[in-house]
Amino acid sequence: MTDQLELTVDTEGETVLVHARGEVDGESAHWFEETLREQLGTAKALVVDLLGIEFFASAGLNTLVTVHKQATANDLPFVVVAAHRAVLRPITLLGLDSTLTLRASVAEALAAVGR
Repeated sequence: MTDQLELTVDTEGETVLVHARGEVDGESAHWFEETLREQLGTAKALVVDLLGIEFFASAGLNTLVTVHKQATANDLPFVVVAAHRAVLRPITLLGLDSTLTLRASVAEALAAVGR
């Protein structure tokens, strides 16, 4: 955990859920990426819950794209939960909504990965 970002990891069957709260910025993005990458080795699916994020910098977007590419290469479902402007606006402005699988709730994300 950093002062700006809190991450918790839960499991739902073989799906790993990473819940993020606070801010993903240049300072905390490395830890955010490291935490997500660690889950790729054990998960059958990965859900990243960004509902608690208040600020999402370009470094966070880069992390999502990087982890998405790794998950796709490993045939691992990867879903991002985002429902508010702080996260959705930068994603849509960069056109990443056509690349990333987005859902508005954790329940919808779990359904999308078949759990």
